[in-house]
Amino acid sequence: MLFDLGDPGTRIDLQNIANFFKFGFLAEEYRRPVFVIGVGHQNLVSRAACDFVGRALRSARLFATRDKETSDLVKRSFRVPVVTAPDLSVVFQDQIASTEAKKERLVTVCGDFREDNDLPDLLAGVQTIGARVQLVAQANEDMTGFEKHRSILQEMKLSIVDCRESQPAEFITRIAQSNALITTRFHALKIALMAGIETGVFCMSRDKRARLLAEISNCPWVRALPTSDGRLKENRNLLLSIAAQGRREPARAVQFDTSSLKIVKEALCAV
Repeated sequence: MLFDLGDPGTRIDLQNIANFFKFGFLAEEYRRPVFVIGVGHQNLVSRAACDFVGRALRSARLFATRDKETSDLVKRSFRVPVVTAPDLSVVFQDQIASTEAKKERLVTVCGDFREDNDLPDLLAGVQTIGARVQLVAQANEDMTGFEKHRSILQEMKLSIVDCRESQPAEFITRIAQSNALITTRFHALKIALMAGIETGVFCMSRDKRARLLAEISNCPWVRALPTSDGRLKENRNLLLSIAAQGRREPARAVQFDTSSLKIVKEALCAV
């Protein structure tokens, strides 16, 4: 992930840049091949970030990016072979397709809601429409957000499903069995697309979620919502509508072309 280093309006996670340094320089020092798979950039990327990462990964054998925009960025910034391939989650397409939705109305909430004090109110609203709520934590930020409201969630008899260290099958099943999804997570969105699940996804202009949706045509059952202060309160009626009327409809599921992944596999097997 290439994060911008200079935009004051963007929360920056420098750990991603540090990981590129760590693995890139160590691989170069010990003469081990480097492959960068599944990379995608934020909507703003600084020249400094590209210079730092380019130096660390100057000997990389292959960049496999998640979208064409990132491929173009890599081609401009680094002198390495580049291929545009779908996120590796697509290898689970068959498993996702075979997962059946719950007969009861199940609404899944998955993502980073640390700053959202309106989360309990939204969840209470979902419960009033007769739906069961499932809270799924994919990352540490998700768990921090849920823990912030743990006492209230316990009073509401809501449990948290911690998928941070589980096998992919657990996370995939939890998302794919839903009737509706409210998320900030790229991979939760990707599973929902492959399952045909009604979804409300929070994203910024041209970030990885927005770019994914832009590359897919005719997907009105997925609503991209702006990330902003008070986002849950501002979109409460829409989110409750998704929770009440949403459904999983396999016939409309998005099928991703996995043929480009063969190039990645062949490159790895050639080492």
